[in-house]
Amino acid sequence: MSAASFRNVLVMGAPYSGSTLLGRLLGSHSRIACAGELGLLGQAIANLRPCSCGRLVTDCPFWQKVLPLLPGRTHREHRPADYERVRAALDADVLIDLSKALCWRMVRWPWSPWRNASTGFLYLVRDSRAVIASELRRNRPLSDALHKHFKWAARFERLAESHPERTLVLRYEDLCATPEPELRRICRWIGVAYEPGMQRPQDHEHHFAHSSTSSYARSWSDEVRLDQRWRDELSPAVRMEIERRAEGLRR
Repeated sequence: MSAASFRNVLVMGAPYSGSTLLGRLLGSHSRIACAGELGLLGQAIANLRPCSCGRLVTDCPFWQKVLPLLPGRTHREHRPADYERVRAALDADVLIDLSKALCWRMVRWPWSPWRNASTGFLYLVRDSRAVIASELRRNRPLSDALHKHFKWAARFERLAESHPERTLVLRYEDLCATPEPELRRICRWIGVAYEPGMQRPQDHEHHFAHSSTSSYARSWSDEVRLDQRWRDELSPAVRMEIERRAEGLRR
């Protein structure tokens, strides 16, 4: 029997916060399985969005084993018992779900079954300027990007503050700057031993549902790189507005 403190880890945070990188690093642990954004599994199948291995989800041998164990295809339908079956089939002690905002929706109510399960909340925080720059890169209007980002940041903050005993806050910038200490900290929190191979995700096979399609992510080499494109992309006025809105929040 595993001594892991948490059998399920729900990753929360903004879009473009580095969850794919985090999932690849954690999924490279011998006792941890990461299957991407399980809350968007049905959407990935319907939209023919491939698994991170390149195959369609329905054609991927990994998912052909996992799909029958998940009666539902959305975050509303997933239950702790479903994740337990997936962990057993994958011979893993811990299952990571990268669904972010959908993970928040899974646990938001006091009667959520996830609150009584062995479930930890990993709150991934990235510099708000980088997140907004990513939204603008995809032609989202600035006002919409600001509203969406800070609405969800406040929600994640409240959840983290309400459940300190099961929440770990991780900064994307710290993970990129000092991956080994941050991975060791995550492993201690989860309750598994750190493995050096976690820093070499390219040596492992990954099968993420609703995997990132970012060309920047696809360009990753063997190194963990900090994405700071926002420094060249954001005007001084936009930077100032983001910084003003971010006061009082982790950013």
